[in-house]
Amino acid sequence: MMQKQDLQHYCASIQHALGIPDAYIMARGGWKNDAVLKQVYRYALEERQKEMNAVANDYFSELCNMKYNTDNKKPL
Repeated sequence: MMQKQDLQHYCASIQHALGIPDAYIMARGGWKNDAVLKQVYRYALEERQKEMNAVANDYFSELCNMKYNTDNKKPL
């Protein structure tokens, strides 16, 4: 059975993964500063981490393609 602390941890993590600013997560969770939020309640969700890795990989792949796939084949 999930405990209140587990639910707070999950809720804060999901809100962070959704891009909700820390100030709003803190207000909802009742924390006065972000130390507890950052140290205890925020962690990388495995499924979201894969998605964020894909975003980063796509960005860098596109960046490399833009630099080297020009007509003169020289880096910008």
